[in-house]
Amino acid sequence: MLVLETDGIDGLAPMKGILAQAKKNTGNFSFTAASDLFDQCQTMHEITDDSFAFIYAKNGFFLFDNPITQGVGVLHKRDRRGSIGKLVADFVDCRVGDTAISAKQEGPFAVVAQELRQKRYLEAAEEMEGNALIITAST
Repeated sequence: MLVLETDGIDGLAPMKGILAQAKKNTGNFSFTAASDLFDQCQTMHEITDDSFAFIYAKNGFFLFDNPITQGVGVLHKRDRRGSIGKLVADFVDCRVGDTAISAKQEGPFAVVAQELRQKRYLEAAEEMEGNALIITAST
């Protein structure tokens, strides 16, 4: 989970977030339809459309839009989205990110969302089992 909370910065959403799932490929990556990755992507899709899959392998790091959101059953190397740096730049520049990430009220993510609403970021990260990067910014 990556969350950006902006307090009082004109023109920016007060809070937004994205979810990502990463999987290691032990060889050179060309494609995957790994059920565990797709199951986790389904869970993220149920929370937000602003979610992504990462594959890291000997031949590089590959970023994809969530395959469930995209309606695809296989991730191919040729269809990668771009770099993680571009994703973060798009996130900070408000081109991606769910501005309702803290409004989720159902399912297992509801506890995380509640902590985000209360600006209890360490607790939110703990609920994500430490798999969270939360950035705060203010004027």
